[in-house]
Amino acid sequence: LSSTVQVPHKEGSTKCARNPASRSWLLHSFRDVIYNRTSFYIAGDSTDVKDSALCLCKKAFEIIDFKSHCGTHPTLGSVDNICFSPLGDESLENVSLQAVDFSAKLYESVGVPVYLYGAASTYGSRSDVTTPTQLKDIRRQLGYFEATKSVDTAPTVQPSFGTFMRSAERDSKGVSCIGAVPYIQNLNICFGSDSPRSSVVKVTAAVRIPNVVEALTLP
Repeated sequence: LSSTVQVPHKEGSTKCARNPASRSWLLHSFRDVIYNRTSFYIAGDSTDVKDSALCLCKKAFEIIDFKSHCGTHPTLGSVDNICFSPLGDESLENVSLQAVDFSAKLYESVGVPVYLYGAASTYGSRSDVTTPTQLKDIRRQLGYFEATKSVDTAPTVQPSFGTFMRSAERDSKGVSCIGAVPYIQNLNICFGSDSPRSSVVKVTAAVRIPNVVEALTLP
């Protein structure tokens, strides 16, 4: 099992992820200084991966105040996205159940509203979700792509754990998106500051392949 945890950067959040007593491994961490965002990649036994990810998340919520966070990369919370993916012959169904179990523990531990996406969304507590919810749809409805957008009315997508919170009501934690999807690779393509946005958008459109490659243009 592998898990990717994405949080706004803050010194000290890696200490739990490097817990030597765990049978999980921190394979890679990437700190994006410009975007003020850090990603952690953890792999290992499902129980230990969940324990390490939970420890990391609890530490992040402890030291990162979402209300005072500043960064150019959009985010919905102190722990923005947690993605579980199968490795080897592990099934996506089993990973989905692990993601739902982790989501319940995270909500019980810190009280952050959790939105499930991907295969995990059909295994959550909401019986009305029969087809997988896509991460981009959750983000779009919660104002992820529009920094100045205020979300005051309940969107179609509702949290699987916790209740919907208007933009002004989101506390120091914000919300978290947790999903189960086949393993994916994230890539950043950097352009010069003098590159016209129209040209960058064309490149984004050229590499995008529906249901295969998702692409996003950010300042």
